[in-house]
Amino acid sequence: TRGDGMLSNLHATRGDGMPSDSHATRDDGMPSDSHATRDDGMPSNSHAIGGDGMSSHSHATRDDGMPSDSHATRGDGMPSDSHVTRDDGMPSNSHATRVDGMSSNLHATGGDGMSSNLHATRGDGMPSDSHATRDDGMPSDSHATRDDGMPSNSHAIGGDGMSSHSHATRDDGMPSDSHATRGDGMPSDSHVTRDDGMPSNSHATRVDGMSSNLHATGGDGMSSNLHATRGDGMPSDSHATRDDGMPSDSHATGDDG
Repeated sequence: TRGDGMLSNLHATRGDGMPSDSHATRDDGMPSDSHATRDDGMPSNSHAIGGDGMSSHSHATRDDGMPSDSHATRGDGMPSDSHVTRDDGMPSNSHATRVDGMSSNLHATGGDGMSSNLHATRGDGMPSDSHATRDDGMPSDSHATRDDGMPSNSHAIGGDGMSSHSHATRDDGMPSDSHATRGDGMPSDSHVTRDDGMPSNSHATRVDGMSSNLHATGGDGMSSNLHATRGDGMPSDSHATRDDGMPSDSHATGDDG
């Protein structure tokens, strides 16, 4: 079906603009190929849906911007590849969801910023890799969640700050490693919860202050050892709980210090 414009081919629907090919729907703009739906803009290829902008390929959805490839969804910006959702920004690749920013890759979700990769979620900032969630900041890697700051790696959750690694939670500060939770401060390692301060190691819970280690409890004073309770002061060793002061060792719980 055509009103004006160039030729339309097999089962094509066009209003104006360039030719549309087989089973394509176009209003204006460049040609659309097979099973494509376009309103204006550049050509869309097979099973593509586009409003305006560059070409969309197979099962792609575009409004404006660069081309999107297979099963991609784009509004504006650079091309998105396969099973990608984009609105604006750089290209997103396979199964990625982006709003604006750089490219997002496989099963990535991004709003703006650099590229996000495998199952990553990004808003803005540097790229996130696999299963990462980012809004702004540096790249997050696998299964990481970040808002801003440095890269987070595998299964990490971060808001801002340096990198968080596997199953880590960070807001700002230095990197946290595996299953760690940090807000700001130095890195926390495995199964650690930190907000600020120095690093906490394995299965430790800290808010601020120095490192907390194995199940230590401390309030104040010198070191407490097995099943000790501390508030502040020197380190407590095993199964100790710390609030502030010097480091407590493994599986420690601390608020500050």
